[in-house]
Amino acid sequence: MEVCNDTGRFESMCSTDVWVLDRNLAGDCLENGMCRYDEMNMKEGVCMSKKKKQHYIPRFLLKNFADQMPIPIRNGCIFRIDLEKRTLRTPQIKHECVKKSLYECREILPENYLEDMLGRFEDQWAIILKKLIAKQTLIKDETIWLYLFLTFQLLRMPDMIKLYEEYITTIIIKNKIKMPVSLEDMARFLLFAIKYNKDNTIVIDLCQRLQYYDINLWYTSKTYPFILNSITPIFTINVGQQPLVWFCPIASTCCMVMTKQSQFDEYCGVKEYHDVPKNIVDFVNDVSVRRDSPIVYTNDIVTAKRLLKI
Repeated sequence: MEVCNDTGRFESMCSTDVWVLDRNLAGDCLENGMCRYDEMNMKEGVCMSKKKKQHYIPRFLLKNFADQMPIPIRNGCIFRIDLEKRTLRTPQIKHECVKKSLYECREILPENYLEDMLGRFEDQWAIILKKLIAKQTLIKDETIWLYLFLTFQLLRMPDMIKLYEEYITTIIIKNKIKMPVSLEDMARFLLFAIKYNKDNTIVIDLCQRLQYYDINLWYTSKTYPFILNSITPIFTINVGQQPLVWFCPIASTCCMVMTKQSQFDEYCGVKEYHDVPKNIVDFVNDVSVRRDSPIVYTNDIVTAKRLLKI
C-alpha cells in the first residue's frame, strides 16, 4: 500500500473510460451556476472589488478548521504549523493559501472573471458542507455539487495548474501550434472557463470519474480534530497507480472518505455516517502530514504541539 504524493497525471485523472453517470446533471449544475453568476454580475456591474490575492483553498473551508479557537486569539485566525521550520503561528485566514492572480487569464477573459465565478460556486459549496457537518441528508443536485466541489478543489491547486500548463505546452510543441495568447492564460481558460467549454471539459470528465466513488463521512469530537493540509487538502492511499481511498477533511470534526463503488451500484453519493475513535483520526492526520507540503492547519493547540514533535 502506497501513499500518493500527488493526484496523478492529467492523462490518467481525466480519462473517460468509465461508465457514464450524471454527466449531463453535472453540466446542468455548472450551467445554472454560471447563469446565476452572470445575473449577479449584471446587477453589480463594474462595482465589484478586484481581488489580486486569490485563494486556492477557499476561506469557508479554512474557517471550518478555525472554529473554537482558544481565547485570547482573535477571530478569523487559525493555527499554522510549519513542519519543516518547526514553528507555530496564528495568522488570519484571509492571508493563508493565496497566490497572486492565480486564476487570471487577462488576454482572454475580464479581470477576476474566474475568481468571481469560483466565489459564486463557493457560496453553494459552503452551504452543502455545512449540511454534511451537521449530518443532514443531501438532495441529488446537492450531491452533484459536492462532487463538483471535490473536482474543483483538486484542479485549482497551484501545483495542478502548473501541471496542466506543462501538459498544454507539450501538446503545443508536439503539434507545432502557434499560440495567439500566453500558454498560462490558455491553460487556465481551458481548465476553468466552463461556460465556453461545457461539453468537453476536464471538470466534467473528472467529476464523472469521481462519481464512481462512494462518500462516507467520518466524525470526531473537538477534542481530537482532523487537520487540513495546505497543498494536498484531498489526498489518497494508492495500491499501485490506482487510488484505493480518497480523504478530504472538510472540518475539524468531519472528514469525507471516498471508496470505489461496485460496478453494479447505480447510486452515487453519501452512503454512511460514522463516529470514529481517536486512533482513526490520528491515522488520517498522519497520512495527511506525509504530503509534500510542510504547512498544515488546525484549531487545537494540543494537536499543533503533537505535530511539531513528529
